[in-house]
Amino acid sequence: IPEKFILDPGERLRYYRALSSARSDEAMAEIAGEMRDRFGHIPQELDSFLAVLSLKRALTHMQVVRADLYPGRAVLTFLQDNQVVAPEQLLFWLQSRQSWAKLLPPNKLEARFGEQVSIARSLEYLKMELEQLRLRAPAAANA
Repeated sequence: IPEKFILDPGERLRYYRALSSARSDEAMAEIAGEMRDRFGHIPQELDSFLAVLSLKRALTHMQVVRADLYPGRAVLTFLQDNQVVAPEQLLFWLQSRQSWAKLLPPNKLEARFGEQVSIARSLEYLKMELEQLRLRAPAAANA
């Protein structure tokens, strides 16, 4: 959270903690709305932080144990014995995304984005795509 957005360090820390501990995207959006009401337009740095927190929550649900983020791409490492997404479902999902997503050995997924796209938008897009993968996963894998 930029210092110029919230001047008081104690208040900035309080919001940082509240955002980091929010249990859902809805709770995080509520906190961000309060910040917008009190301090004005959400700066790009905070927008990116919100996108990282949201993606982190989604990655945890997908059993991703590591996410390496680079300008224009992300590399996700899944839990070796992932119980959320069946390998067949992942391959099916990848077929329609060959232009920007591919598997890397041993249990990684690389997603490429244009470097001109903001970090926040790239992370939001990645989260949306991963949620599609999770929604299409067989019922037994979601149990």
